Amino acid sequence: MSQLPDDVDTFSYADPTDPRLKRFFIRLVERLTGQPYLKWLYEENKAHPVPGESFWKAAIRKLELKLVFNETGSSTLGINGVVFNSAGLGLSNLVPGTDFIDNGATNKVLASLNAASSTLRSEGSSLGSNLSIVQVRQDFSKSLINVLQTGSSNLTLADTNEEAANSQALSTRQSIAVSALSLANQSQQSVLQLLK
Repeated sequence: MSQLPDDVDTFSYADPTDPRLKRFFIRLVERLTGQPYLKWLYEENKAHPVPGESFWKAAIRKLELKLVFNETGSSTLGINGVVFNSAGLGLSNLVPGTDFIDNGATNKVLASLNAASSTLRSEGSSLGSNLSIVQVRQDFSKSLINVLQTGSSNLTLADTNEEAANSQALSTRQSIAVSALSLANQSQQSVLQLLK
């Protein structure tokens, strides 16, 4: 896909008389929703029109999607738009009195129908394969998210009953230690009093 020209965002629904903040938000929404790309497609179609093709059919034909599966951009899947009307499939209108007159004419029509059918099957297979790739990636991502959420929950959420039992045990140990020190101190003082 060619680069968008720098001045493409001059095509805007923002009125120059609107307040500056309103113009900013209108242009922001336009940019986020792909309006500059539509403008670019429109200009491209005007410069290089295909006879009998509407702007929207040209936009679909020129549509190029690129799915990026990782943050480095090394794993991608490209999907190109197609137009499958009679012209896109290479089919022409039937002409009464000439198309099904004899075997040759009938075979010619059948050959073009078979070619169109093969094209549809091929594109359907390609779309199914792309869908399968995206679903596998989506399932993997969901599983990874679940594993990470479970792990973080296990790290941050403590079992309150277990923590209460540990706290009680520590409190009991501390109480026993204080009592033992008190007894040891009392016995030393008793021995000192006997020696005096």
